[in-house]
Amino acid sequence: MVRSRRRFPPEGLPEGAMEDTVGPGSSGGWGRGGFSLLEALVAVTLATVLITLVASVFVAQNRFFQGTVARSDVQDRVRSVAEQIRSEFRAVTLDGVEVAEPDRIVLRTPITIGIVCDYDEPSGKGKGKGSGATGSVSVYLPREEALFDEDRVTGYGVRDEGGTWSYFGNGWGDIVGSGGNPRADCEEAGDDGTGDDAEYLTLDGSVAQNLDGSGLISLITRLEFTLDESQLRPGELALFRAVGDGASVEFATGMAEDARFQYRVGDSDEWQDQVNPPPQRRNIRAVRMVAEARSPDGAGGEVQHGWVVEIPFRNAP
Repeated sequence: MVRSRRRFPPEGLPEGAMEDTVGPGSSGGWGRGGFSLLEALVAVTLATVLITLVASVFVAQNRFFQGTVARSDVQDRVRSVAEQIRSEFRAVTLDGVEVAEPDRIVLRTPITIGIVCDYDEPSGKGKGKGSGATGSVSVYLPREEALFDEDRVTGYGVRDEGGTWSYFGNGWGDIVGSGGNPRADCEEAGDDGTGDDAEYLTLDGSVAQNLDGSGLISLITRLEFTLDESQLRPGELALFRAVGDGASVEFATGMAEDARFQYRVGDSDEWQDQVNPPPQRRNIRAVRMVAEARSPDGAGGEVQHGWVVEIPFRNAP
């Protein structure tokens, strides 16, 4: 038996009132299934606010990350420059500065330091034990033959009995000589003979004219640092480095305009940006590099970081 089910209105409603209050798609009071326009607008507004907040947090985090990376990049760059400057300047002796300007410094740095075992002047008036008529110098110059670059040699230095170094500009071809028995001369002078054969050399007789009783000799190279416009990033300042007679190579990019070299002369505690007269340059006791650098921070600005390096010269009082 099939029963028909009749839907009655709620208690208290007259017959027929259900047509206005219920049914699919009805817009009446109780039992409706959709949202009103006001509710939809509120939901959209809340969603927009939430998305805006999330986006703002994301942008802030991204800027913070970019700023952190920029600061780290600047600090690493300045630290690298400072360490390189410190390691290369530390070997410089007194009277080792050829040019002392705020944006350029040229140094004489030793490649190796050796012992003069015996020498004779070209005139034949020997100051050593030999009696060579054309002059000769027997030396022991310790070095790694595989790493030794003859093209880097730009001169030599000799030290007098008072400890002062004097420098002479000559290429390797003008310094090295031939003939003689430098190992035997050095062993006779007291050397233990444990060095390699390549480390015992005969130097040209012209070197003997500048020895004047010196027992030490060094091979030197010319080292130049220059602050100039970057070739990699035009419009920015960069630090260039050149060794010997080689071309300048961009060593560090993004240096701030305040980056500079400074010099301390004699017993003074003041730092100078420039030292011109040669007598004063010979009395430079220390060099300071104000290695300031900058980098974009990702938010339209830039990050700057400074690192001051002070390097006293070897044998400086």
